[in-house]
Amino acid sequence: MVSTQSRAVSTVADVSLALVIISAAVVMMGVFLQADPATHEPMTADRSAETVAGMTLTARYNVSAVTEHSTTITPADTEIEWQTGSTAFTRSRHDTMADLLAEAAIANATYGGKQPTVTDGPFEEAIDGRFRTRIGGADANVHVTAIWRPYRGSSIEGVATAGPSPPVDADVSSVTMTVPSGITLQNDVSTLHSRGEDRAEQLARRIVASQFPREEIVHSLESQGMARDMAVYRYYGFLHAVGTAADHDHTDDRDPLSRYAADPAELNEEIAIDASDSLADQMADEQRTFATDERFAEWLTIEDVEIVVRTWNT
Repeated sequence: MVSTQSRAVSTVADVSLALVIISAAVVMMGVFLQADPATHEPMTADRSAETVAGMTLTARYNVSAVTEHSTTITPADTEIEWQTGSTAFTRSRHDTMADLLAEAAIANATYGGKQPTVTDGPFEEAIDGRFRTRIGGADANVHVTAIWRPYRGSSIEGVATAGPSPPVDADVSSVTMTVPSGITLQNDVSTLHSRGEDRAEQLARRIVASQFPREEIVHSLESQGMARDMAVYRYYGFLHAVGTAADHDHTDDRDPLSRYAADPAELNEEIAIDASDSLADQMADEQRTFATDERFAEWLTIEDVEIVVRTWNT
């Protein structure tokens, strides 16, 4: 479900209706973008947000940059033997504009100031390019920002953008909506302390589980070829972010990163809570400012990605 709240006017976008009138909305936005610059209409942002919610795009991109990046995050003498071939690193994603940009924002997130992988850059660029084409080129006055963080004020944050940025002196209207992040909590955060669980650990576990779904990762780690290479690369990236990549060797048959002893549960737990600078550790100090779980629940944003749509006239 997508929810919207206009900052320029008090209108709430009906996304269900938007999904029904996608084609009309796209045409309407093209008309609005060509409106008289002297008569900026705040409703344009609302209607553009409806379009972003329903517009579908196909983003095609290349992630060959991982081959160079992997050498900076893997331990000495354990380089990944990447596949070769013109299509090995080609990727394609099809979804709504809002969901694709939300996915890119989560992929862009930094942990402890480190970005685990570099697949996000080409992905975000592909979304941006396709979006600009759909809305009328580089001169279209629509800019979209997706922001994901586990809770407000978190140092763990991912941002992705599409469309041209507004001029500094432009009269800008904006609308904010949310789309699901795909990261869900298994327990109500307000019960964590009473159950003896640390909320930072639960958040960390859910973030890692979303990045490395068990069944999918087991299959990838135990397979051969590109699927395994990418899974190993992504694990090294997150292990590097929490300071323990050097403890692993994917070529060692006894290592949980190996094909024969693959153990994503162990790897996930290490990243989430067991590493020297685990994700839970990174969040724990920040969360001490929240005196109660109830107060923390009001700031919790892990399950949503915020989408901000801005429009203006020039």
